[in-house]
Parts: sequence; C-alpha cells; structure tokens
Amino acid sequence: MVKMITEKQIWAYGIAVLLIVFAAGMLYNYYNPPINSNKYEFPSPEKTVRNYLEAWRDKRYADMYSVISDEFKKTEPNAESLAKFREHIEKQGIKVAEILEVVGVANDEKKTSVKYKIVFENARGEKMPFEGIFSLGFMEKDLVKGWKLAPLDKMQDIG
Repeated sequence: MVKMITEKQIWAYGIAVLLIVFAAGMLYNYYNPPINSNKYEFPSPEKTVRNYLEAWRDKRYADMYSVISDEFKKTEPNAESLAKFREHIEKQGIKVAEILEVVGVANDEKKTSVKYKIVFENARGEKMPFEGIFSLGFMEKDLVKGWKLAPLDKMQDIG
C-alpha cells in the first residue's frame, strides 16, 4: 500500500530543509569569517626605507621614486620627474652594496625618523660604510598615500 504525502507534510519538509540550509550557512560563516579585502596595511616606515634602499641597490628607480612624497617632488628639482630623478641618482656614481641596518628612531603616527646603515660602492668598486637618517611622513594627501620620504623643512606641514 502506497502512503500519500499530504500538502501539509510537503510544506513541513520544505521548511525543515530551509532551516537546515540556513543553520549550515550560519555555522559556516561563524567558523569562516569573510576576509576584509578592503583593509590595506601600509608598509611601516622601516619597511618603506628598506624598500627604498633595496630598490636603489637593484636599480629600480621607479620604486625609489614612488616612496618620495609628492610635496618633495614639487620642491626638489632633481625629483621633479622620474627621468630627472634617475639621472641624478646615476650621476652620483655610487650604489648600495649592502644594507646593514634599518631602525625606527622616532614615530608619532604622522612623522617619523628611520636610521639606516649601508655600504656604498663607488664606480671603482671601493666600498664605503655610511649611516644616515631619513625623515618620513604619513602622506594622506599624496596621490598614493602612505609613508613617504619627506624633506625636513616640510615635516611641520604634515598632519
């Protein structure tokens, strides 16, 4: 004998299936939260300086140029264009042979200083140790915002 399913039972089974699918979806989302792809973590000031020095070592002038603040590009004749910047760097006749240390020495969320120790190599192959400090600002108004190398006299304008 064939037992007939009533319309009421079909609705009950349908609702039960929907509840099970809904509960499974809720559990999946709870244990696998979506990745926030809109959140971008800017490189730290130390990483920015290291990237600059590595780009110099590898002759990636566009990468070097990208971490210079837009304001500095407007005020420094040697940084007014990528071509002039590259020419200026190449005229110096030195390259970064080795990066020894990159350490942040001050930071206040908008301005910072990063100390670096490197070894330069001149055109004759002679190596010269060098220490310096880069001033950086978190440039909100730059076309590409983030930590950028900034001239000391412009640091008070950041913020």
